[in-house]
Amino acid sequence: MAVFKSAADLLGAEGQSLGAGMVYIHLPRGLERAQDAGGTMSLKSWSPTESPPASLRLVDGRRLPIRVSRDALSECSRNRVLRFQAHWPPRSASES
Repeated sequence: MAVFKSAADLLGAEGQSLGAGMVYIHLPRGLERAQDAGGTMSLKSWSPTESPPASLRLVDGRRLPIRVSRDALSECSRNRVLRFQAHWPPRSASES
């Protein structure tokens, strides 16, 4: 299993920034194959909102639409931690 790790921005449905942190995406079929994947994001900063996050913007500009399945505050790090589902690979900046 491959794990894709990257800094990322968390975006709302309108493209507004909701936070930033590190994302870890678990890819059972490797980085090169299209697939459904699960991941975790540890947010170092975030803005509370009533609507759920809609996508991630990776440091290379690609976007990955997500469906959040769990949202919690980590007791040890005090970071907000999101668990999500997504379809890999991310879209290029021109496709977003």
